[in-house]
Amino acid sequence: MSHILHVYLVDLAEVEAVIGSKDEEFLGRLLAELPKHDPGDGCCEPCDAADCEGADCEECYRCEDAQHPQALRAIFAGGPFEEDHADAYISALELICEDLGPYIGDASFWFGYKGLPEEILSLASDMDGDLFPFTDSTGWGHIGKESCAELLPEWEANAAGPDDHSGYAAPLATWFRRSVTEKKDLIGFWAG
Repeated sequence: MSHILHVYLVDLAEVEAVIGSKDEEFLGRLLAELPKHDPGDGCCEPCDAADCEGADCEECYRCEDAQHPQALRAIFAGGPFEEDHADAYISALELICEDLGPYIGDASFWFGYKGLPEEILSLASDMDGDLFPFTDSTGWGHIGKESCAELLPEWEANAAGPDDHSGYAAPLATWFRRSVTEKKDLIGFWAG
């Protein structure tokens, strides 16, 4: 099964600083940018409107428009992080990364593909189970700026050479170059 990896130029320390920060201004800005949840759209009929706006409405995690506010609130509060909502936390964390740094590209990949570079796997899954519960339908990972600087010459050579590593060499070289130039880590999110 094919997955899409989205890559952002953001320091991991910036992301970790948000978790449990209780930064109401930042949270409020993110919440204001989200589509409004309409309990009448049928995704959470068992609740009434007042419950759906509450931070503890279990039913809201079943509705995509409502799960993001709930998960964002949990992240800014520092938890608790329920295993049943792991996908929502990772999706909300990607919303945070969209705000903290630029989106710099994406790549399709398949777990288990023999030609898949280790660096794609690092961006897709090296943080699975860290900070948030593990899920097998989404994931996230990172490569530090120091590692990007070390890997850049190799991937620039790969991108210029005859073996493009199944099309991954050029994007990896570009992402590593941006990381080195802007002195930021790479953070990736996948779903699918």
